[in-house]
Amino acid sequence: MADTSIPSRKVTAYLDRIAVIHGYPERIRVDNGPEFTSAVFHHWAEERHIVIEHIRPGKPSDNAFIESFNGKFRDECLNEHWFINVSDAQEKIGIWRDAYNHERPHSSLNHLSPYAFIKEHYSNLQEQRLNPNMAHTLGYDQHEGLGLK
Repeated sequence: MADTSIPSRKVTAYLDRIAVIHGYPERIRVDNGPEFTSAVFHHWAEERHIVIEHIRPGKPSDNAFIESFNGKFRDECLNEHWFINVSDAQEKIGIWRDAYNHERPHSSLNHLSPYAFIKEHYSNLQEQRLNPNMAHTLGYDQHEGLGLK
């Protein structure tokens, strides 16, 4: 979401769209930008029972994961392009975001892309859900046959 400004109403609308797919988080850690300190943002979070955690002013290390991402975003995307207008920025950032999520290996994800990591994670979850059913189908006692006593 690249724009000339991103007010809290846009932020909350975007988070609502994401929540349709992923659900709402229990908490969100944010910096002290105006979009996150506004009454609109806090009211939105309160209605959804989301705890807002503000980092200490001047302490970006309180949010090290996003600061690491911001550094990569600046090095790999923002410093590599000239943006003619907002539309151009949205297009170039979108291309970078897709590569970051679908192609770029991440050391914290066992050198998989986020997309591949999630795909593998869901596959493993599905396999775990099927194993007890498969064991039952094959006639194993749930506790004895699987060594779960």
